[in-house]
Amino acid sequence: MLKVYTLTQHGNTIGTINIPKDLVATSGDIVNENGNGDVGTFLRLVIANSDPIYINVADLVEYNGVADSDEIAFTDVNHQISGSIKVDSIGKNKLDSAVQTSLGLADSAI
Repeated sequence: MLKVYTLTQHGNTIGTINIPKDLVATSGDIVNENGNGDVGTFLRLVIANSDPIYINVADLVEYNGVADSDEIAFTDVNHQISGSIKVDSIGKNKLDSAVQTSLGLADSAI
């Protein structure tokens, strides 16, 4: 047992509550197979007195797809989303005013 609580009344023991160790995770790691031959990315939790539990990482994120914007191109490969800034898409006018001022001074110094 993980913990045993003793219940008393007027100094007499009237019962005990046993908290079992059965559902206590003893370790965990990230694996690429779930024990049944399914390939992917899984969290494997090793449970005391039980078989490991596998949680598919793809199930942890609600996935609705990705869309490009004017400045950023998004790609999705196997639920791995990445984004990159499109060439010449972010002009000086979209930068912070302090950065614009600094770039203006650099341009005029040239």
